[in-house]
Amino acid sequence: MNGDTKNNALPSLVEEVLTDPKHCLDNLFADTWNVLKFNRLIKAANFTKRSGIEITQAVFLL
Repeated sequence: MNGDTKNNALPSLVEEVLTDPKHCLDNLFADTWNVLKFNRLIKAANFTKRSGIEITQAVFLL
């Protein structure tokens, strides 16, 4: 293998987001979750749980 060849495992945009100290990945995910209105979609699909945390929180954690 040629040691002079640089092989990027991640696309440049993804690498920039993951390595930029000004951005927190969990905040980006949470913002996207809200923009796409996943809570509304989960409730509209009538997903249910018997007990514990709300279904929207459980799916978000997954």
